[in-house]
Amino acid sequence: MISKVIKKGEKSYIELPEELKTQNEIEFFHLKNGFYLISSPAEFSQKHKEKGERKISLDDELLVVSKLMSLKFSERTPASISKILNSEEKEIFLSLQKKKHIWLFKGEKYKKEGVYNISNKLFSLWKEKKSKTPLTPSLVGVLYSQGYLIIEDGNDAKIFSDHIKDQMSSGNILGIRAFDGRYYITTRNFYNKIREKITKEVKESMSAVKISELCEVEKDACLVVLYLMLESGEAIETRKGFFSLI
Repeated sequence: MISKVIKKGEKSYIELPEELKTQNEIEFFHLKNGFYLISSPAEFSQKHKEKGERKISLDDELLVVSKLMSLKFSERTPASISKILNSEEKEIFLSLQKKKHIWLFKGEKYKKEGVYNISNKLFSLWKEKKSKTPLTPSLVGVLYSQGYLIIEDGNDAKIFSDHIKDQMSSGNILGIRAFDGRYYITTRNFYNKIREKITKEVKESMSAVKISELCEVEKDACLVVLYLMLESGEAIETRKGFFSLI
């Protein structure tokens, strides 16, 4: 809906939807530049109470942080985060923003869209838990929720591969260590879906960025599948970052 803005002096007012007019307080959550989520605290709490939903725990918050950390800093944009979080995780994400544990950073390189940053306190808690449990169920959860995973640390990759060796043996999960030293992993279903798009769209040597745009998929997801196609002999890297099908 579109609501007119009424200006009185230095202040501006908008007309609220009917279901919010009886509220004494309204919560605003900043999503990204120019976009806000408006909600009723009372209504939100009542709905959770009626559903019997549990209170957000630290483990819930660290699960969301794990998904955030699965992306490179430059890729933690509002659009990317929206794609990898489910509806419950998005609520937790908004809660972390409200607590000032996560915020949108708009430095010189990220003025246009911004990238999400994590407070030192929350990052320390996440790192401490990660050191105690190098492979958490959340890492597997990230793989199955977004379809792919990129692991930079060799020890983490070893622990992860040991944990899912049965699924890898059966072919349900595919993985490879690329020339850049990173480990690219995907589920069989995700691989088949993106591979089909790539074979349909790629007619000549193209950059990974161009291929990801044509296939309407994130660059990293595209790279995971491309590296596996290189391994199987279905594609070649014509030059750094450029791929062609065979």
